[in-house]
Amino acid sequence: MAGRTVLEVRGLSVAFGQQPPVTSGVDLTLKAGQVTALVGESGSGKTVTSSAIMGLLPAAGRVVAGSVVHAPSGKDWVASGPPLGRGLSMVFQDPMSSLNPSMRVVDQIAEPLHIHNGLNLREAQKRAVELMRDVELPEPQRTAAKYPHELSGGQKQRVMIALALACKPEVLIADEPTTALDE
Repeated sequence: MAGRTVLEVRGLSVAFGQQPPVTSGVDLTLKAGQVTALVGESGSGKTVTSSAIMGLLPAAGRVVAGSVVHAPSGKDWVASGPPLGRGLSMVFQDPMSSLNPSMRVVDQIAEPLHIHNGLNLREAQKRAVELMRDVELPEPQRTAAKYPHELSGGQKQRVMIALALACKPEVLIADEPTTALDE
């Protein structure tokens, strides 16, 4: 249902080590079917905020205040951890460090489809190729068999977008998703 509240971020503050918070009091309301933009200059905390919502802060980082409440369930993801895969997904800024270099790209997209959606391996791989076509990867059937090092930066980013969309997440966070795209 479009327009219903999906995620409420209230007073989110993140710190690293014993330093003062690098983000303080972030409030966001994410609604189904709508785009919410987090805008700011470089270094203002957009990626840190996104990582905190995802529960993917680096080891030294921690949420020191606030909540990230999944409105439909009432669960605070800061306390319980977000439901990665089906409920929440992210397109990271740097596809080079986000893909597994030892797995073919089709298998990286197929894996969450198999785990979270219960598709068998063949069905998951077929759906992965469809997703690769959807994000306009050239020759998706051929590209599917490649490893990340065999793709351009833009192609890797398209794989990351397909991967993030694979399980039709309720919340999709995109951290500069078009930065690495080529034409």
